[in-house]
Amino acid sequence: MKFKVNKIAAAVAVGLGTSVVGMNVAQADELLFPNMVTSNSVTTILSVINNDDRVAVRTLHYRYYYKTDDVSKISMCEEVNYNQPTSPNDIVTFDIGGVFGDSRGVLFEPARTKAVYDKDFAVFRNLKPVRAFGMVDNTSQGFFPGANIEGEAFIIEFAQGSVWGYEGYNSADILGSVGGAIVKANPFDFSDRVENNGEVMVEPGTGLPVGTAIPADRYWVPMAVMPWAGNIQTALFVTPVATDQRAGTWSTNVQLAVIDPGNTGLDVMYDRDENPYSGRRGATVTCVARIEVKDLITAATQQFLKDSGGWTHVIVSAPNAVQAPPPRLSTGQAVVMKLEYNDKAPATIDGKPSGSESWNNSIWLRRSYRESVPRIPFPGAPANVTYIPTFDVPSADELNSPYPLVYDAAAKSAGLPWPPLYGADATPYATKAACGKQ
Repeated sequence: MKFKVNKIAAAVAVGLGTSVVGMNVAQADELLFPNMVTSNSVTTILSVINNDDRVAVRTLHYRYYYKTDDVSKISMCEEVNYNQPTSPNDIVTFDIGGVFGDSRGVLFEPARTKAVYDKDFAVFRNLKPVRAFGMVDNTSQGFFPGANIEGEAFIIEFAQGSVWGYEGYNSADILGSVGGAIVKANPFDFSDRVENNGEVMVEPGTGLPVGTAIPADRYWVPMAVMPWAGNIQTALFVTPVATDQRAGTWSTNVQLAVIDPGNTGLDVMYDRDENPYSGRRGATVTCVARIEVKDLITAATQQFLKDSGGWTHVIVSAPNAVQAPPPRLSTGQAVVMKLEYNDKAPATIDGKPSGSESWNNSIWLRRSYRESVPRIPFPGAPANVTYIPTFDVPSADELNSPYPLVYDAAAKSAGLPWPPLYGADATPYATKAACGKQ
């Protein structure tokens, strides 16, 4: 259905978050599993839900970006992808390491099921150890309305029996119109600009309105650190993200930092008696990697903190050319998960038995919401009162779109941009350069 948008109405839509709807819907969905691992004692079980109750999307596309060298944090990932059949409202649970499930790594399928999978879901059955991130999308057959994907990851250490997991990251859509149909302008975009629940950490200083000064530590994520001299270890799982995740070469830098009021510059951690310690040591990650938190502290400082631990902040930034030489792509954004685990059995806590041989505690580190998106001054309010515009597009099943639906021809005639512009420099959002240090 065609419709007209005048300049005033379109400006109101841009400024106040009013959605413009009424066209045919063309939509796709992508799901990110930011951290997966397989080894001789660990595997990852994924559940993928085809939340499609209106159209018959028959194929889901599975992509994995993986590395077998987890010692070098900056080794680049390789890629493997394949299609698998699906049906509306279907769920498939499978083990990418092939430890559990049937001959194709599929779990819990009843004998009467009609599902016939033509490829092995256990893509890393014969390739271990592996660390990876994965994406599942429904774009192989084109774009369909209401074709949503959801999922969960279940990571199990099966030698001694401990688990952790997380919900897959399903980002928001940036929607527009081409030829009278709603289209998604940001496929495979998992950057901060489209997060829904603070899933992405951002480099300090991005997304600030002109003349606005926000302390850098507003972007930092506070984190407790257990004493590692016992048997409680702390690790970070880091996955650089960007506006197009289809690469295994995105790199970001990770550090720890606290502010020492009695000293200039930054320190690495406070101990449990509020004493700040220097000794920061950053690490660059390409594609995906695990980092032991103690390795982000210099060896000389570790001796003062190993018996107490303390607290600190995790921060990310875009690596420089020395940290991440070409051909790696630089991004100042990442998904970071914290894992606390025991490295000796049986597991103890402060010298006392915990009643378990093994345990893991995982936390998805989150801070604020779309920090990289420039805030807009609220009309009539003081300059420091700003907001992030979001838009509801009910006909596209998108209730949290970062930008409004704009009819391309009407937007052009009204002098409004399509794709939407990013920031004060009026750079097209569709260009990678628009995000600066991503």
